[in-house]
Amino acid sequence: MALVGQADALSINLGTLDAGQEKAILAAVGKATRLGRPRVLDPVGVGALPRRTRLAGVLVATGPWVVRANASEVVALAGGPPARGRWAAAA
Repeated sequence: MALVGQADALSINLGTLDAGQEKAILAAVGKATRLGRPRVLDPVGVGALPRRTRLAGVLVATGPWVVRANASEVVALAGGPPARGRWAAAA
């Protein structure tokens, strides 16, 4: 968590996600939010993988983010239909 306090911004990539990482992400986001740091979210696989979709929804609800995503990930973040394609096969 010390790094979040020293950083100018926080970048979160959901590309590899397990329970431990999810807990660390939530803690880092909380600290970055309290410090007023800009936050960037790369919601890899959102819309096709339930755990990532749920966490992305929680993160987006914490306030403004810069989002680095492809079209299907943006649709999923906006509550659209599930993704089809490469990540859908892994769900």
